[in-house]
Amino acid sequence: MVIEGMLRRSFSCDAVPWDNLDDRSTILMVQPFPDGCKLETDIYYIKESTTGLPLTQMKTPAENVHLKIKPYKRNIQKSLFCQYRGAVRFEGTWNLVEPIFIEGFMDFTIENVESFCVVSFIPGQTYNISTDGGDFISTVDDRIRVTFPPESVNEENQIKFKVHPVNFNCLIEKSEQDVDNDFFATSPSLSTNHVEFKKPVMVQLPLQYTSEKDIEDSYHYIVFKWEEDGSLELTDIEPLIKHKEASFEVSSFCGFGCVSVSRSTSQQSIINSLQESLELKKWCKILFFVGEKKDKNLQIMLECVDLKRVSEVSDDRKKYGFKIVPEWTSKDLFLKPNTGHITVDVKGNFVIPRDIASKRPELTFNPVIRENFTRFPVELDNSPGKAGYGVLSLKIGKTVLDEIYYDPGSTRKVPLNQKIKHKVVSPKAPVHNSTEAQCPKPETSNEKEFFTEKGILVLSKKMTIDDIFEVCIHMNMTKDQHDSIRKNSASNKQGNFSLLKTALNQQPCDQQVNSLVSALKASEQLELIELAGKVEDVWSKGRGLHTI
Repeated sequence: MVIEGMLRRSFSCDAVPWDNLDDRSTILMVQPFPDGCKLETDIYYIKESTTGLPLTQMKTPAENVHLKIKPYKRNIQKSLFCQYRGAVRFEGTWNLVEPIFIEGFMDFTIENVESFCVVSFIPGQTYNISTDGGDFISTVDDRIRVTFPPESVNEENQIKFKVHPVNFNCLIEKSEQDVDNDFFATSPSLSTNHVEFKKPVMVQLPLQYTSEKDIEDSYHYIVFKWEEDGSLELTDIEPLIKHKEASFEVSSFCGFGCVSVSRSTSQQSIINSLQESLELKKWCKILFFVGEKKDKNLQIMLECVDLKRVSEVSDDRKKYGFKIVPEWTSKDLFLKPNTGHITVDVKGNFVIPRDIASKRPELTFNPVIRENFTRFPVELDNSPGKAGYGVLSLKIGKTVLDEIYYDPGSTRKVPLNQKIKHKVVSPKAPVHNSTEAQCPKPETSNEKEFFTEKGILVLSKKMTIDDIFEVCIHMNMTKDQHDSIRKNSASNKQGNFSLLKTALNQQPCDQQVNSLVSALKASEQLELIELAGKVEDVWSKGRGLHTI
């Protein structure tokens, strides 16, 4: 962030992110923030360095003051559909300021500021529909249309449409990561408040293609619809495709779009990818940190972060005196960002101290917030009959997202109760004595079906050359054998694949999954420990390794 203007020579100013005691979750719900507003940056206090007071031209001799900020991320395609504003708070009141884009920065002219952030929103376009019918034509793209036949409504009505961008690069990235998640084309999405029509209306949307090749025979077109709560479903509506445009009829309206995908792509993969590319949901993980233990008291820190920031956040929290327990982070979660609170029920050997007012800690998922953790103390209850481990049950409403178990008395690198991770267990459940986690074998799968060549290839792409070497050595491959396979491979990609396949084939047939998981965890690298958790997850659900 840069502050420019005609200021006194000795002037200096600080931009400090709001700390964890500030509630960011409610500010977007009040005026003047438009409906559907999203944070694009963290929220900052703007203070004079010497006095700690807000920046105000009434007290600070200044003219022509500009606040310039480079957003955490700005999707160029998204900018065609969205509007950006600077949100300026002073003396308890928020105001929105329109930016000028200069050399990658958003430039805002300000007079007084106490707190500041950048927000985005999708503007609505109001259309008056009568009983005679008519045509809505989007001002964003005139190829986006809705044709209303006569008598499609009982009386004249106003409808506010919004055009939502689909992050095309996100879909391409998904296709590159998984050969079975192959997208060929997609459209923007058109939404309005839920409305029913007496007669079907015709929706027309332009398509953007990943390739100009004529390969449509291996793909099919699907119309999808979604709601504001982030839910999305694939319909059985058959669109008419002509001149790179999709047309289809609907009798009610919420949010609609069209996508073309490989016929081999699973429905759940399509839904997840679309939800992510529309920013309806994002993959995240709740990280579990422990602080200093004094007598019976233990400090706990939880933070819900985007999967891409796991390593960064894990290292950064050391400055607060907390260390991550990688074995006890949550499973991967697919959540709607910026809305709702995740509550934490403290059970088992953990008890919230009596002098703490809130007995149910809360955390939120705000991907752009750099420090969004919650900290709370627990007392260790070692009374007879209590479990030997603490339990943190993570919920949204009544839905249990995951449960984290931690044995604070364990001196081992891997806590004793590792086998019960991600399972809802009665407090009376015994703590297992084995330090090796045995993956429960699903009834519908076996190692041969699990470790297909496609699955091994997908897994190998998630590891570096050094990772492959370490994992293979932990699976008892000799260095000479490793070097020989690497030398005889035509490329690093082929070498990674051949090494993993050979190492797995050298394991007993009924122990290949356990051997791989143990080798990944033995590396003591956070990324590989997380990868081990994903292998366990898809194996326990009876899915193929290629879906990892």
